[in-house]
Amino acid sequence: MNKLKITGTSNLLPRNKAWDVLKKNWSLDFGIYGDWAQVLMNEEDYPAVWVMCLKDLIEIDSVVIENEATISKEIDIRLGPLVYRLENSEATTIVAFLTWAQESVIAGARSQSKRLRVARRIEASLYTLTDRFPSLYVISLDEEFAEKGMDSFLDARNYYLSSCRFSFRGLDCLAHAVGDILHRIAHAAHKVLVLDCDNTLWGGVVGEAGLDGIALGGDGVGRAYADFQRVARFWAKRGIILALLSKNNEQDVWDVFKKHPGMQLKKSDIATSRLNWCPKPNNLLELAEELGLGVDSFIFWDDSPFEREAMSEALPQVRTLKVPDDVNQWPAYLQSLSELATFSVSEEDRKKVEQYRQRAAYVAERKLVTDEESFLRSLEMIPVALPLATETLSRAEQLCMKTNQFNLRTIRYVKADLQKISHSPDYEAFLVQFKDRFGNHGIVGLSIAHVLQDVAFLDTFLLSCRVLGRRLECWMLDHLVERLKKRGCVRLLAEYVPTAKNAFVAAFLPEQGLSPVTEEVLSKAFCFRNALDNSGQCFTCEVASLNINNMELF
Repeated sequence: MNKLKITGTSNLLPRNKAWDVLKKNWSLDFGIYGDWAQVLMNEEDYPAVWVMCLKDLIEIDSVVIENEATISKEIDIRLGPLVYRLENSEATTIVAFLTWAQESVIAGARSQSKRLRVARRIEASLYTLTDRFPSLYVISLDEEFAEKGMDSFLDARNYYLSSCRFSFRGLDCLAHAVGDILHRIAHAAHKVLVLDCDNTLWGGVVGEAGLDGIALGGDGVGRAYADFQRVARFWAKRGIILALLSKNNEQDVWDVFKKHPGMQLKKSDIATSRLNWCPKPNNLLELAEELGLGVDSFIFWDDSPFEREAMSEALPQVRTLKVPDDVNQWPAYLQSLSELATFSVSEEDRKKVEQYRQRAAYVAERKLVTDEESFLRSLEMIPVALPLATETLSRAEQLCMKTNQFNLRTIRYVKADLQKISHSPDYEAFLVQFKDRFGNHGIVGLSIAHVLQDVAFLDTFLLSCRVLGRRLECWMLDHLVERLKKRGCVRLLAEYVPTAKNAFVAAFLPEQGLSPVTEEVLSKAFCFRNALDNSGQCFTCEVASLNINNMELF
């Protein structure tokens, strides 16, 4: 079990049961109370959590504030150990900070208090550091605690008895917030939000009440449905795929989208839909096949307990939400879903709806094809290799985190890892941008080969499910081989590590001419023995003699 160092300006009560949620996956090391600066300046490469309370970090009354420069100087001194760690370690660092304090409303009615000025500046400084250091993640405990009542998360008695500023609820909230961050670092967010229509996007049944009889917009519950749609659209703009799954007449649904003045979602926001009277689990399976995604990447939202139970029974891998009974709570609940949240949003994310619509059009046309070779040639496919560089690191991280089906080894690199690889001469790495007559699919592939002397190890080789079936993976491997030849490599070592989701790629390496590895080959490539997974299947080839099929398609 990996170690997680937790330190803070406050005593964190290491034996408190609130920390049990993290002990499932981590060996927690709290060190000695008060040693946070030493912990941050220790150059060991382990993940660390620093819990920082402003009251403990800076004695506000003693700070001389002449201007913004003097505030910044004070803060830079206090954050020095954190910056030292970020500059000398690429291990994950999580800073959970609390700046809140009770103050009179009168004191802040005309000007910011000294505490508030320092608090705003330190918060800005922390987020500025996230821009510089990909390994840094920040949790605002002010925001986390405020949602449920600040007083219940802080405990003056704990502070005066044991120097701990938090109550059990506060520690529990802190531990869960850290756990959420660590989980998202290791696991991708869900990709698809599947929505019902009647009594979900609007109130009432459009087939019975008609266009004018549904509740949508205006005042009362109609405003709640409109706000719910606004939040759904917010997620769509952050790269979440919206799909409709409704037992309904298709024309009735699209009439609401087209004609009702209260609609916030547009038809163009919806990537795909199934509007019919078939069982919803069956329809969802069709959507998954059409989008090329596993059902475990779907979130299902339906007002009907019957439909939710049917989905849970038939497809337990789908995240079926138990939505609140009160529709007025829906917008806030949907907004707060951690299952959909990501650390950042790239330009690629903002194109997701159109890209998956292209995928759906491709699948629909391919079903009619009798001559696959002719069909693929007609696609006018144009792949382009892009460098792994500053401007593409975010997309590379997304591919590592989200790609499951065509992923030889399923290594979950974060941006800090990829940045290190991009600067190292020992790696041959590139991304693949792809377009065809269905449109521009963006950056869809990543290849990373670790090169030592004349041997290369295929560390990462993955391709987005959106473009599977076009044999783009063959072009990627051929392009890698040409690069390795130029570097003087004579042998390529590769590995397939089975997971629950990547059986699709099991035969790829031998189909392209790579042979099962022998002990003789491993002895020549001994430098990569430690990189191989015990559960993996190893393959190899001589670079000069590898001829990839299907190159005539590109």
